[in-house]
Amino acid sequence: LEVDGAVDLPALVAATGVTRPMQDGTRLHVGVAELGRAAPQLLTWLAAHGHGVHRISSGRADLEDVFLSLTGRQLRD
Repeated sequence: LEVDGAVDLPALVAATGVTRPMQDGTRLHVGVAELGRAAPQLLTWLAAHGHGVHRISSGRADLEDVFLSLTGRQLRD
């Protein structure tokens, strides 16, 4: 997601049940078990807390995504 402003990640997790939230500037990355159920709740929470959403994309996590979520660092050659 691309969002406006800094998101309170602990509050987001508590309210929506997303996992592994990470924000890098305007990009917000979250993990969800069921996209169809999580997306409306996530978007509603963001709007209620004053965060405009400018872009949404989804995809399956790859090895680099898993490494980044566990370590907070990028894979290096």
